[in-house]
Amino acid sequence: MKNPLRWKVAVVLAVCPFVSSAQQLSWVKTAGPTGGYIQTLHTASNGHVFVGITEGGIYRSTSNGSSWTSANAGLTKYDIRSFVSTSTGVLFAGSWYSESTGGSVYRSTDDGYAWIACAGGLDANSGFISLAVDSSDRIFAGSNFGGLFMSTDLGASWARANAGLTDSSINAIAATHAGTLLRASNGDLFLFRSSDHGATWSRITAGISTPFIVDFTVAPNGSIFAAAFTDGVFRSTDDGLSWSQRNTGLSGAVRSGLAVQSNGVLYATTDNGTYRSTNNGDSWVNVSALISGIACMTATSTDDLLAGTDRLGILRSTNSGVTWPQANAGLTATTVFDVTVAPGGSVFASYRGGVAKTTDRGATWLHSGGPWTYPNEYAIVSNSSGHIFVGGENGIHRSTDGGSTWLQSGGGIILAMAIDSAGQVLAGAYDGTMTRSTDGGTSWSHVRTFSFSVRDIVVSPGGSAQVNEQWNNLAGSDYRPDDQIHAGIRISFGQYLVCRNVPGWRASFHEQGCQLVTDHHRVSCNKGACIFH
Repeated sequence: MKNPLRWKVAVVLAVCPFVSSAQQLSWVKTAGPTGGYIQTLHTASNGHVFVGITEGGIYRSTSNGSSWTSANAGLTKYDIRSFVSTSTGVLFAGSWYSESTGGSVYRSTDDGYAWIACAGGLDANSGFISLAVDSSDRIFAGSNFGGLFMSTDLGASWARANAGLTDSSINAIAATHAGTLLRASNGDLFLFRSSDHGATWSRITAGISTPFIVDFTVAPNGSIFAAAFTDGVFRSTDDGLSWSQRNTGLSGAVRSGLAVQSNGVLYATTDNGTYRSTNNGDSWVNVSALISGIACMTATSTDDLLAGTDRLGILRSTNSGVTWPQANAGLTATTVFDVTVAPGGSVFASYRGGVAKTTDRGATWLHSGGPWTYPNEYAIVSNSSGHIFVGGENGIHRSTDGGSTWLQSGGGIILAMAIDSAGQVLAGAYDGTMTRSTDGGTSWSHVRTFSFSVRDIVVSPGGSAQVNEQWNNLAGSDYRPDDQIHAGIRISFGQYLVCRNVPGWRASFHEQGCQLVTDHHRVSCNKGACIFH
């Protein structure tokens, strides 16, 4: 399913004092919820760990993942997909592309404190999802559309290195201890090898035909491992000339690259859990249950293991993969979709991974229970009785005890929720269905079905009759907001944070940003919704 919130703005949690429309708004970022959609992890030669996050940029840890700090100075593109570092400690980061701008490659010479774009000669319409460096510090950048690029001057300039390749989509690249290059594509599904620094390429078929390789890992002894999704793990002991499957004891699709410790012990995560090999991949032993959504792994300088996930942020294992607690301190890069303030002042946020709660104005956040397995929760509201309703991929859940426990209340993929002045709970779904509960979520009745997804609802103080009238007047191709219904969050005293492109809600919210609406006067506000105190 495509992203159901393509046009719904992601919420950036911040603190903002109430001000008049003539005053400048000020913002202070809260300390959470922590986490992020992790795309890539990299342990540099000095032991510092770098993480690339979808739309969150780069974070650095100097404590093997115990804590993280933002390292985004100089970045203009924040969807980071790949890292590599040279023998002298120069760091490179590759970013994804957007519909309006291409990706880029960034360089840092000061441990990630500052980054500069070094994109001269790169394809302007591509994202860079794989980076590699050879023994001579040549940098290779694999792109999703433009093929492979090489730099011999630390990124000052780039030239294409595609001679012999049959597809311009580069899924993974690696440099072996001998300086040989390996390239995999999710387009032609072929494995190619270059022994002349990328000048020419030849296809490798010995023991490996058309695998979907997600990543390469080079072990300390020089063995090369390819994580090949449903085909499991392949190994080469002759610098990539021939390969053999090494799946004894391994079960499930391998969705991320392998991690290897300094002693050569290997780790793989599959659909069925975490596996460990102590004999160079000859056999594998399951050491922990499935952890959903792992996208990447790395071993730290102390041989701890870090795993990046799509909803739980960073997980860390200090006992050889047996347990994986979260390690997100300082990692405030998760996607928050909605917020609500309950009676008494507790703030609940629905985000990528569930629901989080703060009782101290955002200084600390806790995951708030739930029977679900970390789904996307897109909408959250609270009523005058303090009951919390959250809607997302698994329907509607309700909590009557401040978020400690949750019960299923309704179905569907819920994108929007609101409570009107009569206390009715309103829910809008991905399939266009609008439902209503008049008994606190015990039962739901159909209101109407739109020809488009119901993506956001906020009801202003005016009574349910006015709101229902507006719904009845909405045409599927019109979707008009007015003074009674806003795409955003109600603050207080008639103030709203409105995220929309006037006059229609169908335009891209994130491109227009948000506005604080006070007594029908609009004031520019930074992009993303906020928590006001």
